[in-house]
Amino acid sequence: MKLRGRATTWAALPAVALTFAVSGCGGGISSSEGTKQAKEVRSSTAMVYWKVRSMMPTSLHLDTPEGSGNFVACSEDEKNGKGAVKYDLADYLDPENKLTMAQLVSGVENGLKPLGWTFATRSIPTKSMPDAKKEKLYGWAAHKGDFTIELTFHEASKGKSAAGYFDVLSACKKYGKAQKKLLSQYANGNSFDTYDPRPGTPQPVPTGFPSPAL
Repeated sequence: MKLRGRATTWAALPAVALTFAVSGCGGGISSSEGTKQAKEVRSSTAMVYWKVRSMMPTSLHLDTPEGSGNFVACSEDEKNGKGAVKYDLADYLDPENKLTMAQLVSGVENGLKPLGWTFATRSIPTKSMPDAKKEKLYGWAAHKGDFTIELTFHEASKGKSAAGYFDVLSACKKYGKAQKKLLSQYANGNSFDTYDPRPGTPQPVPTGFPSPAL
């Protein structure tokens, strides 16, 4: 199952990476410096992703694995979000249907706590749900330093398999004169960084820019 555009075989979950108008892109930062900072953030997010991913319970059946990352605009209600950008590295979850939501979340929490993450319920607005009557979504968030992990699940019911998303997000940040180009390079899901483990590089971290073959 490829994560391009987050296509799934069940009703689409609310996109974690929403697109908003961006203004005030951190004026004094040059294009070269902004690009350098974006590379650093992307690499550090990738390292967090691989570390956390290795601690997730096998019952979640993380997608084979292949993460998908891109830069997106932050929303104004996020911390330092106005006019800023974050990196979103996402993976698709295919948890075992026999597990209850409580068991799934307990497994994730037990995996994160030893790494120093704080874990809490995350509300998902009803209007964001594909079909609130048929497919209730559950969300959790974990925080550590400049990074956030977001989990979105729905339980197995009425013939639908349990499913969800696992996202590692950087903090909202402005990239100066590089920001407009940075966003356009990943605009509308047309470009992703694909985190595809291969022999010799089981935990790839991007070095090229903007969208290298990993």
